[in-house]
Amino acid sequence: MNNEPNSLIDQANFSLDTAKADLDLHEAELEAAQSRYNDAKSRYDDAMQRFLEADLLRVCRWNQMYHKFVQWKEDHNGDTIVQTTKNSSDDVKKLAKWVQNQRVFYKYYINGDTKHIKQHRITALDNLGFVWNVFEHQWNANFEELKQYYAEKKTFEVPKRQNSKLATFVLTMRNAMKKRNEGIVVQKDVTL
Repeated sequence: MNNEPNSLIDQANFSLDTAKADLDLHEAELEAAQSRYNDAKSRYDDAMQRFLEADLLRVCRWNQMYHKFVQWKEDHNGDTIVQTTKNSSDDVKKLAKWVQNQRVFYKYYINGDTKHIKQHRITALDNLGFVWNVFEHQWNANFEELKQYYAEKKTFEVPKRQNSKLATFVLTMRNAMKKRNEGIVVQKDVTL
């Protein structure tokens, strides 16, 4: 009878040792699989980059507009939002329309309609820092500016004469919060 507890302990230790050996084996298999995955992903990424570079050399309207967009970005200090005015040239207006179309085509793409834009073109635009959602981009820029303002001034009171864009952003956010607190549905795209 005195051997029973020792026997149970020995069985538990044996089971624990077996489980540890299995765990070590599976961890080694996982590391090997992760290494193979990383190698395959690296080869894929390299091949995709070569394909992208070759595709961008083809003569087609999309590539022509892409290269005009690259030039726009270089000429405008890295800005990827093409804005037009009534005095903008026809070329700038065409580029702005093309950029707008890419955003629309991207929305189609993420909803499963891939006939308007292909993944490699999305990747090419991503590599340039293309802004897919202007609202979100502008909201984030305003919010970052507000955080910086608060860090310097320790207040969210932004005088309109000092920074009208930021003051309007703060007012818009306050009004949205007030409506939300009153139970009024606030439009999702509140921005400036």
